[in-house]
Amino acid sequence: MNVVHFYASNLNGVAEGGIASYVRELLKYPSKQFKHRFVGVTRNHQHWVGTWCQLQIEKCLVDFFPALSVNKDYVTYDKGIPLNAKYLLALFLYRSRILKSADILHFHRVELALPFILFKQRHIPIVLTIHGSARHHELVRSHKLFSKPWFNWLYLRIETLILSRVDRVILVNSEGFNHYTSKFLGIKDKFVMVPTFVDCDEFKPMDKLTSRKNFGLDKKD
Repeated sequence: MNVVHFYASNLNGVAEGGIASYVRELLKYPSKQFKHRFVGVTRNHQHWVGTWCQLQIEKCLVDFFPALSVNKDYVTYDKGIPLNAKYLLALFLYRSRILKSADILHFHRVELALPFILFKQRHIPIVLTIHGSARHHELVRSHKLFSKPWFNWLYLRIETLILSRVDRVILVNSEGFNHYTSKFLGIKDKFVMVPTFVDCDEFKPMDKLTSRKNFGLDKKD
């Protein structure tokens, strides 16, 4: 089954951050049951926007659909139109093309599911992972759009619509889980908490002598 992940990044520099790291780790470990694919953005001119290609993630090659081309490591809430807004518009444009090769859709921001719940032609399970704390859009105030009362009003209604229609919502911490299960009592069975994982190949116990040498620690440390 093809699981298609959505996030406005290329996972290797553009819009880098915690969510990009999370998605990158998911894509690195395919299973026998699922093949992970990724819809993101690109800076590589060899990637044709709107066409499936291959993306190198460390030692893995992943099916990649660049929905948008960017000229720099665009900060998500830099001057002008936010990267996420451009990416969302691109998803509306390429929605049908993406659905042809998808069995499960996995979104890593709430609003990105909007093009796929408004025009459902066939039932494809939709999973949404909400990263960080509750109402994460309130944490970002660096772009003037987020200070507008009408925008927050609109966002909350879009959030309610999307949460009512997706099949499963994953929260990565207890704060977010408690917030959403108390706010949306009628659909609380959709919510599940799956704590952020740790890459045990990267983070693992190390020999004490080797650790002291690598980090310049004294024998007493």
